[in-house]
Amino acid sequence: MSSSKWPLISLICLLCWVQYSPALAGGTFLLEEDLMPILAQAPATRDMLFSQYDLETWGVATRIGSNVNSHFGGKRIGPYIILAKPKGTPGPYTLEITIETKVLFLNSSGKRVDISKARVIKEKFISCEVVPLSP
Repeated sequence: MSSSKWPLISLICLLCWVQYSPALAGGTFLLEEDLMPILAQAPATRDMLFSQYDLETWGVATRIGSNVNSHFGGKRIGPYIILAKPKGTPGPYTLEITIETKVLFLNSSGKRVDISKARVIKEKFISCEVVPLSP
């Protein structure tokens, strides 16, 4: 990873931490492991993203803290933010893709509960936004 990405990633992590602290914080995720299951819910969006853009292999998402829910401590949930560039373009990533999700925290019976009591987390794809990175 190039050092020019660190200021952006640091800022994103800080913003996630401020927004959700102390329950949730920023954390990195892997494209294949964490984001692909979400994108599988929206095949047309997934296909468009991979046909038009080269995506970084990791990004930043909200991280559930172990102090809030020991069962899901460390799990990443949306929004997911990942860097991208137009397909086949050499050079640095110039775009930021945000995948918004609706997160449901459920107990073992499937009823909605507070995050601290959740035993099941369901995430539904909501939207995708592609914006240029600021110069």
